[in-house]
Parts: sequence; structure tokens; C-alpha cells
Amino acid sequence: MKHRIRRRLALLFAALVAVALPLLWLMADLQYRAELRDDAGDALVAAREAYAELVRVDRAKLGAALDVARADQRLLALFTARDRAGLYAAAEPTYQEIRDEHRITHWYFILPPPESTCFLRVHNRFKADDVISR
Repeated sequence: MKHRIRRRLALLFAALVAVALPLLWLMADLQYRAELRDDAGDALVAAREAYAELVRVDRAKLGAALDVARADQRLLALFTARDRAGLYAAAEPTYQEIRDEHRITHWYFILPPPESTCFLRVHNRFKADDVISR
């Protein structure tokens, strides 16, 4: 009789383990997936915020560089006169300064429509007169 009870208890225990282990695995898997979704969402929010900050900082840098260029009446006069060599000579030191200080790597002088051509690339003075379509 004891043997029979032990056997039934052993079978009951085995059945419980057979049911409980997959349920525990399923619960752990669901928890893992939920945490993964939460972590991915947090990472996405952090990336979005970091990108927005980069854009804000870059806008500020470009705005500062543009303010410097706008304030220099000599650049405007040389650009209006279409004096490419003079404009390059006048703009190049300022370009070096904003490149070193703000890591701005390109500076264009683009003629207004209908020409819409690149009059001068301060960062590459030998390439000019190509149409800028953006």
C-alpha cells in the first residue's frame, strides 16, 4: 500500500513538474519580452532626444557662422561684384576660424535664381559654376 501511494505521489509530482516548467518558462519569456520592449522604447526615446540636441547645437553653430558672414560687408560687396578671387581671399580666414571652432566643413556662396550656381566653395575654391538644385 505504501508503495502504491508513493508511486501515485511520484506520478502526481511528475505531472505537476511537467505542467509547471513550461508555464514558468512561458512566464519568464513573457517577462523578458516585456522588459526588452521597455528597454527598446527607452533607447528610442534617448536616441530621439540626443538627435534633437545635436540638431539644436548644429543650428546654433550654423547660425553663429551665418551671423559672422552677414556682418562682414566686405564679403557682400565682393560677392555682389562677383569677384571670386577677392571673395575667397576675404572669406578663407573666417572659414578657417569657424571650421576650427565649430567644425563647419563647407561654406558656399550660391548665386540666386535663375543662375542657382555655386559661385564659390570656400572649402574647395577650384570647384565652381555648377548648378545647385536643392
